[in-house]
Amino acid sequence: MTDQQDDIRIGPWATAASQVSKVLFRVEAGDNGGSAFAVTLGSAGGSPPFGLLLATAFHVLDGVSQDDDDIAIFSADGSVELNNSDSDVFLFRLGPAKYDTGLIMVKTSDPVLGEDELLPILQHEFVPAQGGELAWMGFPSIAWPNPCLFKGVVSGKMPDSEAYLIDGVAINGVSGGPAFNREGTIFGLVSAYIPNRVDALTTLPGLMLMVPTMFIDYWVENVLGAKGFAAG
Repeated sequence: MTDQQDDIRIGPWATAASQVSKVLFRVEAGDNGGSAFAVTLGSAGGSPPFGLLLATAFHVLDGVSQDDDDIAIFSADGSVELNNSDSDVFLFRLGPAKYDTGLIMVKTSDPVLGEDELLPILQHEFVPAQGGELAWMGFPSIAWPNPCLFKGVVSGKMPDSEAYLIDGVAINGVSGGPAFNREGTIFGLVSAYIPNRVDALTTLPGLMLMVPTMFIDYWVENVLGAKGFAAG
């Protein structure tokens, strides 16, 4: 069967979705549930502890302290569970609050991912093109704990912001999930869904808000690079 026939049979996004699912994680933080994705990992000369850095929407972590015992992180296939009882978990916000970007650093005794499974993220000097097609993955509450894929196009940019408007939906639980192109390059994270409110009783379909990964790329390159972590 040719590649073109494969695309018709299983869809052109199937390969990218398979790649992204390997770096996709479900986050349970207190009463909040959301999604996250691996950005980079590292270790001291290939020995424990092993570091795993995840990106998510910061509001998924809102109100939760890294000292709490109610943080749990699960791989998309359910084979990996991380929590702050068994691992060192550190939470922090990246950039101003309006960019809604949070980072979760986990130190484990065993590696969670291989470097070859990490995906490229959009470099900070590039921007998504209007009309470009993107997909995103996460764990919507209506399908919890199963991951789902969504798809849309870049509609435009928010005024006075680096965030982008995407013609697509973001259901509760998908916040923090990665948005990516067909090649598996991660462009941003799901931040919010902005409904089109006609009046107090009428709500029409709206737009998803995507925060680009350029902040994460810059931070990983210029901060973590100095600390011995291998950028993905």
